[in-house]
Amino acid sequence: MKGLAPKKRVRDKLEEIVDHVIEVKDGTTVSKDVIKAAANVQGVRASYNQAYCAIGRAVTKAQREKQQASFGLIMSYLHHFQLRNEDSAVQAESDADQRLQRLGICPVFMKHTLGHVRPVLSLDGADLKTQWKGTLYIASVQTACIDIYPVSFAIMKDGEDTEGWKWFLELLVQAVPLLKMQHPDSRCKFCYFTFISDRQKGLIQALQQVFPDKSSLLLLCPYIAMNVEREVGKQVANHVYALSAKYLEDITANQWRSTAWVDDPTLPPMFGIMTTNMSESANSMFGEAGDGAG
Repeated sequence: MKGLAPKKRVRDKLEEIVDHVIEVKDGTTVSKDVIKAAANVQGVRASYNQAYCAIGRAVTKAQREKQQASFGLIMSYLHHFQLRNEDSAVQAESDADQRLQRLGICPVFMKHTLGHVRPVLSLDGADLKTQWKGTLYIASVQTACIDIYPVSFAIMKDGEDTEGWKWFLELLVQAVPLLKMQHPDSRCKFCYFTFISDRQKGLIQALQQVFPDKSSLLLLCPYIAMNVEREVGKQVANHVYALSAKYLEDITANQWRSTAWVDDPTLPPMFGIMTTNMSESANSMFGEAGDGAG
């Protein structure tokens, strides 16, 4: 066959050629290498675009195989992490077929360091966008210098729900008993740490189960505003104020009003933290690490 071969006819052959070139060449394989190698195969003459796409498919395939193989290393990694960090909270659960369902890590040094940060713990969940999906749970705090300090994280197969949040919070309490410590100011009727959230699914119920006594949860105003819009929609603007008022009235005032401490001086201080931006930043950090690991 003379001339440029149709993509469908050369695709399989080009993939074989790319694999061979990658195997024998030192350094990065480029389209020119594939075109040159393809010229030596009878009946195949590849265009630059065909060679470029073939390399892309080969790289994607290699990355996927590497990622799949890495799952077999997780349990070994967790084991060695715990050996090197004794008393750390490390948990993992698998199904009957030994497929990992969820895992969580909270290093042992958090038991001590959380006594020297702002006692406001931001809790957030994020959907993972890899081909394996799942949910990332993360807890973060801020230092006195406003540095973001990830405390613990968990990855679960299922979507965000009360059971997932309860499992994650129990891991946190196991690792950091300080989270249940009473506030040093006797006037404050709540625990030392306050939890902030953007009203995640199932989190409120999980907090009430894990911290049944004197735990404080702040639901942040900017996210409540977005939730109101999602609840009532943009098409009902004429009624949104009445519906918003009803929505807010159904939430305990001291869980969202930034001035709630005026009416109730026993509420814990928030140190001006009124968003979960620290969690969003930590999510981004873990996401970039995951992309790089591929």
